[in-house]
Amino acid sequence: MERREHKRYTPKKEVLVALLLQSREHIAVIGRLIDISQSGLALTHLPLDDTIIPVKTPCEVMLKLESQPFTKPFNCEIVNGTQLDPDTSDYFLHPLNRYGIRFTSLPSVSDLREIIAA
Repeated sequence: MERREHKRYTPKKEVLVALLLQSREHIAVIGRLIDISQSGLALTHLPLDDTIIPVKTPCEVMLKLESQPFTKPFNCEIVNGTQLDPDTSDYFLHPLNRYGIRFTSLPSVSDLREIIAA
């Protein structure tokens, strides 16, 4: 588990994360938020292939809570990426990818309040 300087919050409701690579103009990954803090977040997603996005890759994330629209993009970078063992997956015998994301410009608490409260 990556280290963060701020307290982590685990949402009580499902929150989607759209990960956009700055080198591409489309969404690279849509996954599920595991936890979030003021300095970053962790997400898992069902991979389309065996690709793991390299550490230090600049990106943006947008968050979506229930029927609300996606939030504005937050600038960030990948701090770690790994493939989880299929035994820990929510999907029958299919591994998940997990990413640790660090915000490169800290979002305000008001930007994250609704997600943290979810």
